[in-house]
Amino acid sequence: MVSPVRVLGQTIARWEAAGALFIIASGSALHFVYAWSGYSLVVGFFGAVNESIWEHLKLAFWPTIAWGCCEYLAMPACRHGLAWSKASGVIAMMLSIITGAWVIERCLGGHELALDIGLFVLAVLLGQTVSALWLAREHRAFGHRARGDREEEAANLGRVSQSVGDQAALPRRSSSLLQWMGVVILVGLAAAFIGFTVAPPPIELFRDSVSGEFGIPPRR
Repeated sequence: MVSPVRVLGQTIARWEAAGALFIIASGSALHFVYAWSGYSLVVGFFGAVNESIWEHLKLAFWPTIAWGCCEYLAMPACRHGLAWSKASGVIAMMLSIITGAWVIERCLGGHELALDIGLFVLAVLLGQTVSALWLAREHRAFGHRARGDREEEAANLGRVSQSVGDQAALPRRSSSLLQWMGVVILVGLAAAFIGFTVAPPPIELFRDSVSGEFGIPPRR
């Protein structure tokens, strides 16, 4: 008989692979959606408003959040570990894009469209892999915690020592802390993407590689 934990792991892998395709396709569209909308500020919160590295991070972040919401609805068994897995995946994507863009800039003195697209695809694949690994790890641990809960019940009946139940509670507390950290990270990043759209700090990460300016370009 196939283990339920193994079946869930296969489901997670399929969803994260499909998520990679969704993020790549949606992120590509978000590169142009600000102009398509007639330069709507609200749309600019979610799409790139200039050619800075920071604005291109939106192309990975918002589709990841959207896909995470789909997973939340479609995979109730995975809800407990979802926030941290999405946060860790997003961080991996963002760091990959920032590092890769810096390397391309230093090696070539500018950006090439093919390399930028390839970097984005690789960053998304890495991020989704990280997300899948964390989510699978959480639910392997969930299986152990479920056994720990049964042992704790047995301890209350005097069949095993109470220390086993205490040890089983430790992973639960640690896992809950990670989930809250994930929520804080995702909410903080969402606020940063919205706020820095209109008021970006004057540092290189936010500089438009085409105009050399910061923030929303003036419309001509």
